[in-house]
Amino acid sequence: MSAKSKRDWMTEEEFSKRVGLCRMTLLRLRTAGKLPYCKIGRKIVYLERHVEEFFSNVEQNAGARVNAATKAALASGRASK
Repeated sequence: MSAKSKRDWMTEEEFSKRVGLCRMTLLRLRTAGKLPYCKIGRKIVYLERHVEEFFSNVEQNAGARVNAATKAALASGRASK
């Protein structure tokens, strides 16, 4: 494995510290199939590209929920003008 490709991977501990999520939350995301990972022996590692894609999807979904809530509020006349 080259030095460059080693940097493409993050351990569970590195990932947890970097994004501020506890390891149990990461476990839940893995179990739900929402966060791709690789298990090497007993060690869980994440490909940095997959982590970036995951958070990109989270941001897009959050935006979609906000937009849906805004549309619903506008339809019911509750949105501020």
